[in-house]
Amino acid sequence: MDNKPVYYKNYFKSRGINYIHDILFYLNTIDPYNYFSNKIDKSNFMQWAGLRHSVPSHLKEISPDTSTMSPSLIIGDNIFDIKDKSKAP
Repeated sequence: MDNKPVYYKNYFKSRGINYIHDILFYLNTIDPYNYFSNKIDKSNFMQWAGLRHSVPSHLKEISPDTSTMSPSLIIGDNIFDIKDKSKAP
């Protein structure tokens, strides 16, 4: 939001929302909220709608197949696997 990353700990801990496509953009705003509201503690519809609205249009179209890759971060010449919190091979 406002060109800054968004992180909701309760969404991540729900083990259902790790990637942008997990927000189910191919559905309307209400149906995915109803699905995840049972899994996410301390969630409300306005927060959910704000999160969906904050994602740029071009990122909403990314294929779900990209989630099979482990997220990584490049710092200098090193690649770090975010999930493992260590240097990737």
